[in-house]
Amino acid sequence: LELNTHLPPKDKITLDISKLSIDGGKIEVEGTAKTPDEVDTLVAELKKVDCFHRDVTLSSEETVDDRKRFHLTINAQCM
Repeated sequence: LELNTHLPPKDKITLDISKLSIDGGKIEVEGTAKTPDEVDTLVAELKKVDCFHRDVTLSSEETVDDRKRFHLTINAQCM
């Protein structure tokens, strides 16, 4: 899956993925990151994927322990 090859390296971002769902051309990823910048980095890297670049939707919120919870919806054009 091209999603995995475009994740930033471990020393650049700390992710805790709680859900990964692939249903046809729709991919959903839920999890937490240490900072909002890490979520922005993740989205920027995923938008480099030809199949994803036009349709990556992000919603996010702060958690009680100052982490950033996110939900990404990707409508892949090539699946």
